[in-house]
Amino acid sequence: MRLERGESAVRLGFIGTGNITAAMVEGLGGGVVLSPRGAAMAADLARRFPDVTVAESNQAVVDQSDMVVLAIRPQVAEEVVRALRFRAGQKLLSLVAATPVEVIRGWIGLDLPVIRAIPLPFVADRRCVTPIIPPDVEVAALFDRLGQAV
Repeated sequence: MRLERGESAVRLGFIGTGNITAAMVEGLGGGVVLSPRGAAMAADLARRFPDVTVAESNQAVVDQSDMVVLAIRPQVAEEVVRALRFRAGQKLLSLVAATPVEVIRGWIGLDLPVIRAIPLPFVADRRCVTPIIPPDVEVAALFDRLGQAV
């Protein structure tokens, strides 16, 4: 998916390919890079949406994305995130439950923007009101496409 950022577009990638990622991809109509985590779901989404790519690794998702969506369970989040190398200029959208932004920043070792969101499966039908914290124009634009950002 490409969100407009001035003259350029934002490339969106997902780390973790479970039910919420699937709902977001369905609502967006594709256009994203998926991690191989949740291989069966990732393969199904790539089959159904021609502009969905499944990267060979989580790091490949990070390397190809401007905004990285962390759609992983809190139980594995630290292990998964610490293994990744982010770069300046990237933005993280955390769907990781009960994990403060400061903790995620500590895991990545960079002072990148980290926005938290709580999407529900209704994003697939573009009928979901999704809270985002703190407010962010690009993340709001993403969830406005999936219903409404608050």
